[in-house]
Amino acid sequence: FVLALGALPTLALAQDDEPEDEIELAEEDIACLECHDDPKLSTRLESGETLSLHISTEAFLSSMHNENSCADCHYEIDIETHGKGEIAVTSKRELGVSMADTCQDCHKKKYREYNDSVHALLIEQGSDKAPMCADCHNPHTVRSWKLAEPEAAMPCGKCHEDVFKAAANDVHGKATGNEENPAPVCSGCHQAHGVKAASLGTTLRDTCLECHDDAAAKHKVWLPNAERHFESISCPACHAPTAERRVN
Repeated sequence: FVLALGALPTLALAQDDEPEDEIELAEEDIACLECHDDPKLSTRLESGETLSLHISTEAFLSSMHNENSCADCHYEIDIETHGKGEIAVTSKRELGVSMADTCQDCHKKKYREYNDSVHALLIEQGSDKAPMCADCHNPHTVRSWKLAEPEAAMPCGKCHEDVFKAAANDVHGKATGNEENPAPVCSGCHQAHGVKAASLGTTLRDTCLECHDDAAAKHKVWLPNAERHFESISCPACHAPTAERRVN
């Protein structure tokens, strides 16, 4: 993609040998970026938090949303009064809640998956920590999974720090980057949007067996009543990094 914005940075990207397309921003969007490209631009919220209002032009142009207009997501903003007077948002969490529904306008399937997830259930129960869309995907810098490094695209460690570190030192974590036998990242087993409680149903077990398709046969060699174990016990009960009865 190629774009020239006068004093703003110029960016050229080539993706998967596709022909370059020229992106033309509306005057309103150029005006937005001319102000918000200032790294020092921020505001103080009632909660005492400092909210950065900086939107890097270069990062935005290399994001998956580079063909979206600012008003596509921020349609509630009145350009005539924007930046004048007090900001209506009281906290970063309130901002996340108010913007969450905007994502479903384009990402309907992923939004339905998220609404059926343990994260959405926690929010419904009153959690002020369970992640919403923008907690995992910065809307102004989000990049294609094909371009982002797996670790950078997995923000799970923000909340699940202990498990994230343990997994990095386990057999899957050590195989990360192995081109011949690549290991799954977090979403490979837990799904990115429709993540369920680990103890719910057979989802995790079935996911394990998709890669370890010879596991049942190998367990029968040494494990009595192997079929019953596979029916009633999830793989992480023995193989998780923090399992009390660890099997390697």
